[in-house]
Order: sequence, then structure tokens, then C-alpha cells
Amino acid sequence: MSGLALAAEGSVYAAEFSAHRIQHLAPDGHALGAYPLDCEPQYVVVAGDWLDVTCGATLLSINIVGGYLQRSRIVEGNAHFEHPRGLTYAPDGTLFVVDDRTLYQFSVQH
Repeated sequence: MSGLALAAEGSVYAAEFSAHRIQHLAPDGHALGAYPLDCEPQYVVVAGDWLDVTCGATLLSINIVGGYLQRSRIVEGNAHFEHPRGLTYAPDGTLFVVDDRTLYQFSVQH
């Protein structure tokens, strides 16, 4: 496991780097499902119906209600990350990503 995100109802989303997937776990630890990926997920954050994931040099968004995935397009500046170290949302909906020693902020539209 590399990154964890706690959902409002108490379930957990766990990034499994070597297995190339996100596991969804109930509060008691039993598996609720998984989201297979074609990359190695690292950090995760829940934002409403969406789970945002750093996956190598890209940012992925998984709709946890519909189960579908979208790759993010970063319009400003560098179009990919070098070494993501973490991510979180501010109360106003701004996504912050730490990439190596640089803090980026994004306005996200899912």
C-alpha cells in the first residue's frame, strides 16, 4: 500500500502500487471492490463522488458512484508531474499537489 483516503461514511480507499489498483475497504476491513489501473497509484484523495489519484506522472479521477475513470488534463504549465509526494483538497475545492519540492494548486472540473 502507498496512499490511503478515508471516505465520509468511514470506508477506505487504498492505493496498491505493485498491484496497479485502488482497493475499496469497508470500515471493518472487508473488501468492497477494486479499481484496476494501468499504472502504479501512489496518493489518493476523496472529493465528493470522485477519487483523485496520482499515478506515475499523471492525475487520474475515478467516479466512485459510476466506476469510470478519467485522465486529467493539466492546462497550465507543465502537463505532468515528476515525483508526486501527496495531494489534498482545500475547503474551497482547490486541489493541491506536492511534486518533489514544488506545491501546485489546481481548479478541478470533473
